[in-house]
Order: sequence, then structure tokens, then C-alpha cells
Amino acid sequence: NGVPKSMSGIAAIFTFDGSREAGDIRRMVAAAAHRSSSGAQSWEADNGTLTHLRSHELMGEDDRYLACSSDGQVAVVADARIDNRHDLARDLDILNLEQSLPGDAALILAAYRKWGSSVAERLIGDFAFVIWDEGSRSVLAARDPMGMRPLYFRIEPHRRVLFASEAKQILAASGVPRRVNEQALAHHLLNRFDPLDWSFHEGIDVLAPGHTVTVDQTGTRTWQHWHFDPGREIVHAKEEDYVEHFREIVIEAGRARLRASRPIGVLLSGGMDSGTAAGVAAWLGSGDSERLQEVIAYTWDFGDLRDCDERHISRHLIEHFDITEHEIPVAHLGPLAGYPMHGPDM
Repeated sequence: NGVPKSMSGIAAIFTFDGSREAGDIRRMVAAAAHRSSSGAQSWEADNGTLTHLRSHELMGEDDRYLACSSDGQVAVVADARIDNRHDLARDLDILNLEQSLPGDAALILAAYRKWGSSVAERLIGDFAFVIWDEGSRSVLAARDPMGMRPLYFRIEPHRRVLFASEAKQILAASGVPRRVNEQALAHHLLNRFDPLDWSFHEGIDVLAPGHTVTVDQTGTRTWQHWHFDPGREIVHAKEEDYVEHFREIVIEAGRARLRASRPIGVLLSGGMDSGTAAGVAAWLGSGDSERLQEVIAYTWDFGDLRDCDERHISRHLIEHFDITEHEIPVAHLGPLAGYPMHGPDM
């Protein structure tokens, strides 16, 4: 129907005091039903559950986002797209040309078992994941440097820890108070976007981009696993070499996002950023004689608001690459359009 689908999601609960409410994980999944249009898959231990909420399976593999070690000691749930899969497989000595690469969760699991708590430093891509380690009876969670995949958590010392893709999933669990974080709300109204680990709900934190957190019965530790290096330079002999290097990076970034077997959707404006993304996707997705992978461009139709409309620019690229266009009428929409028909959000 041309409507973009949301990405998948995470729901996880672990207890340290032996208490457990069986209905909590079901309520957490139900609270983000839009993330589980293809169902949910769970891994359970005596004191916890990891659940992956599956939207449409872009990769076509049910086990790509939930994995458990053969000895049952370590399990991981991930909302992820790992881009350096071949490099990881080589470093982990699991690269087999006769077989397909393991799923993203399995790669994260193998990387954790080799490199431990520094696992996130080895990953390139968009990711949020939660790992349970039965041997150390601890939870480790991490998020990608750009914060492309969300991850909220609540820690109740010596009792339980909850992780989820959305705050309202944690609010759905038993015993979680619903109180507004007035400091976070004030910062938001003042257009201040720090601290990055604040949420709008007291007692619920956001795992900041590029950070890792570990939780066990003794406490919590959070650290930044990715740092921007402003001093790093790339030096080439000729100006053309910079152009070619940049082109290689952009094409590889596009290729990493084309692992889906379904058509690729691009939100396309008249700007350079989305235009480059759409052009690279269309170029990579087309063969000499036939389309290998369809690209659908979603463009805003502002109607009579011509100063806002950029389709006269984006259409040049659409026609050049023969991209399928889906126009979205937005002139009649406003911040409260349709309220209260769409209902409240927690």
C-alpha cells in the first residue's frame, strides 16, 4: 500500500531477586505492536527474557536478530544492521565461502564471546542490542555512535532491569511509575538536547549514542565506547583521489543498506543528501538490462505551498534512474491533525 513500515524492536527483562511477572514481557511487546507486525521471538532463562519484535523481515531470516550460544550461557537480542559483517567473520575466523554469513545477532554474540565488554567497538552499522551472560549473571547493552536505533532502560537496584526500544514499553511493565521528568521536558522546550541519556519519564533512561552499559547484582557501569577523533586526517596526493575515496565510501555505505530482499524506500527531497542516497541505491540496484532491486522514492506533495515543494528538483533524479515515486500529500497536515482520533501516546 506504499506505507513505510517501522523497524523492529527489543523488549528485555532480567531479575536479580528471583521475582518475576510473567505478563510483563507480553505487555511490553503489545505496547509497541507497530514494531511486531511479523510477530515476536523470545529467548527465556530462569530469571529473564529477551524478545525481538519483528516488523517485516527485511533480511528474510527469522533468527537474524536473536541468538543463543550452543552452551546456553549467552544470548543476544538485536535491533541492528551490521555493515562490517565480512571483516567481523574474518577476525572471528568464521568466514566460510561455502556458507552464508551468520545473522547479525549471531555475529554480535561471537564478537562478545571473543572481545567481551568491548564488543561494540568492533561493530560498524546501526545497532542496539542487549546481551545476557549467565556465567557472570550480568546484562550488557550498547548503541551505535549515531544513535540510529533507540534503546531505553530502567534499573531497579538488586531487583530487575528492563530494556526496550520505546519508553512506553517499559511503562507497560508492572510496578513502573508514570511520572514526567520535568527537567527533561524543560530542556526540550528550550531546544536543549542534553544530557543525551535523559528521557521524558522519571526512572527511565536513554542509552546515549556510542555508549555501553553493564548491569549486575553489584551495580551499573556506563561508558562511551566510540569517540570522534577531530585530529584524524586522510591525506592523498591528488585532489581526484579525495573524490574517488569519497565515492567509494558513499557506494559502500549504500551497498550495506541494500541487504533487503524487498523494495528499498527513500524519503527524497530536493537536497544533496537524500538525492545521493536515492541515486546510489538506484545505481546499485539496477543491472545492465533489468532492475535487480526496486527503489521507491517517497516525496512530499505540498499542493499550493509551492515554496515548500521540492519535487521539481527531485524529479530529475527520479526520471534519470526510473525510480518509482510515491507522493505524500502533506499540505493539510499540522501538528494536531486528526487529534484526538489517533489517540494519546505515552
